[in-house]
Amino acid sequence: MHSRDIASCTSAANLAEVYDRLTRHRSRSRDEVASSVRLLLIAGMTVEPVDHEVAELAGELRAKHYDMRACAVSLADCAAAATALTREASLATSDPHLAGVCRDEGIDVIALEDSNGKRP
Repeated sequence: MHSRDIASCTSAANLAEVYDRLTRHRSRSRDEVASSVRLLLIAGMTVEPVDHEVAELAGELRAKHYDMRACAVSLADCAAAATALTREASLATSDPHLAGVCRDEGIDVIALEDSNGKRP
């Protein structure tokens, strides 16, 4: 059973990835990123901790699904999937590898468009 009661959440590991990607790849300042994150938090997004259960499951998921050519799913992606599994929540993504892992694990996927308008 998957719950949509949680308006939205992210794992602490994925929030770190947001800061990394937006500052390193998009040349956004830390303050710009923090401002955007604050808006999401005000709107109800929660940041879920990566506790022992989530960390263990994320490692297991990556060990099970990772393949450099066929499924280059990151550890942060697996933390997102583990968070969804432990919270019985859906996962929104535009990443086809992450979507595949989620579907294989029985996680409801909300398919988002990527920058080319494609959904996983």
